Amino acid sequence: MSVAAAPAPRAFPVARARPSLWREATRRFRRHRLAMVGFGILLVMVTAVLVGPFVYRVPIDAIDFKAKLKGPSRAHPFGTATLARTCSPACSTAAASRSPSASSPC
Repeated sequence: MSVAAAPAPRAFPVARARPSLWREATRRFRRHRLAMVGFGILLVMVTAVLVGPFVYRVPIDAIDFKAKLKGPSRAHPFGTATLARTCSPACSTAAASRSPSASSPC
């Protein structure tokens, strides 16, 4: 009978390669469900701000005096403000700027 020789114990333990900090952070972020939901909502909002001006081409200063303080409709998806301006372009303009616009009716 031959006895298999056991490997000799090492003097120093071998360190396992650790993943990078960014890889570990990305893995943890992807596993967190609420963080992924928030990231999805953020992506939808950024996409709406970037694509919105190409889809809804009404100028921000267009005034419809008959539509003062009206609710949402096909002509004005977000309704109108006190100055009878539609809120859609103003909201997308305010969202696209770095700081919220004080004159935005939204």
